[in-house]
Amino acid sequence: MARELTVVGAFGVTSRAYESAIRLIESGRVPLVRMHTHDFPLDQAERVIQMLGGEVPGEASIHSCLRPDLGR
Repeated sequence: MARELTVVGAFGVTSRAYESAIRLIESGRVPLVRMHTHDFPLDQAERVIQMLGGEVPGEASIHSCLRPDLGR
């Protein structure tokens, strides 16, 4: 009791949801390329996670990629 713990979880996505998402992407109805906002080298993975979580003041990301080729 002295050491309280809060566990927060999330439900996974079903295979039907993946199928629907893939069909939507394939249809071209949603401009996904316009939603990609950032590319980062692997050594900035922590910053990417913080930015996606809204924890970096003045920075916002909809979709970010970690790219090993950027760190060279």
